[in-house]
This record gives sequence, structure tokens and C-alpha cells, in this order.
Amino acid sequence: MAGFIMELDLKVMPVGAAIQQAKLLSGLTLKQIAVRMEIHESVAKKLFAEHQDRLPDILEVVAICNALGNRFLLDWMLAQLEPATATSGGHRSIPSQFCSLSAAFGELSHATGEALADGKINASEANVMMKRARSVRESSDKLMANLEPIAGQIFTAGKWVSKTVCTCETEVSEQNI
Repeated sequence: MAGFIMELDLKVMPVGAAIQQAKLLSGLTLKQIAVRMEIHESVAKKLFAEHQDRLPDILEVVAICNALGNRFLLDWMLAQLEPATATSGGHRSIPSQFCSLSAAFGELSHATGEALADGKINASEANVMMKRARSVRESSDKLMANLEPIAGQIFTAGKWVSKTVCTCETEVSEQNI
């Protein structure tokens, strides 16, 4: 599993997704897992149900990890015990921030289209466009602030490590029109 790239933060990953990811990493079938855990296949199906929302107890987690040959679920449980950080969970709002950015850009585009309809931009139209451009910048900054901490999360040496793979900096200059 070393070097396995993961786009999700374990801290906010739901239990069902963690169980599915652990199974996926093992490459085992439900039948193979049932044999390794010495349980009936129907029990394994319930345990690895796609919409599983029940957290197995610690003894079950240990048995699951041993059967799967990985410690993904243990690492997931450890992540749940870590105190929340300023960045953990921030990416939950990324889709809504992306929508906000798209909406702000749409408003800027609409304001620009209206301003250019008569072939010239007056002071009032320029002010509206400037406000819309600021809104785009603010939305973009919020989105980038939440994307940066989760960029490049990797699984290595038995734990999740977040590494910044790039920093996004924008430079916006305002001109008087």
C-alpha cells in the first residue's frame, strides 16, 4: 500500500467508504474474506454492504484488518481520534464553494455582456463589473484555501501523510476605468 494516493481525508471519510476502501485495497472477494474470517458469506456481505453505516467494534476491526491483510480500517479509526484541525473537514464545502465561484463568474460574465451591449462602459457599469470581479476573487481564494491542504495526500509507511504538491497563487490587479 505504500505510495497509494488517496484524494479523501480519513478524518472525514464515512465508515462505509472506509470499509469499502479497505476491501478494495485487499483485492479479495467476499467469499475469500468470509473464509479468512471464518464467518458465513452472508455475514461478510452484511459487513461489507455498500451502504454500511455501522462502525464495527474494535475486535471486529482487528479481525477485518487481519483478513484483508491491511490496516486501513485501523488507520481510519486512529484518524477519527485525532483532534480536529483548522483544515480537517474544510473540503466538505468544496463543491458548494466551486458552485459559488461558478455563480460569481457567471454574474461577472453577465455584467460584462450587458456593459458591452452598447459598445461602451460607463462608470456605473464599471463599478458593477468591479464588484463582480471581487466576488470572483473572493470565491476563488476560499476554494483554493480549502483545496491546498488536501492536495497530494498519500498513504506511506502505514499512515496518511498530507504533502503540498503545489501552491496556487493568484495575482489580481485592479485598474481604474
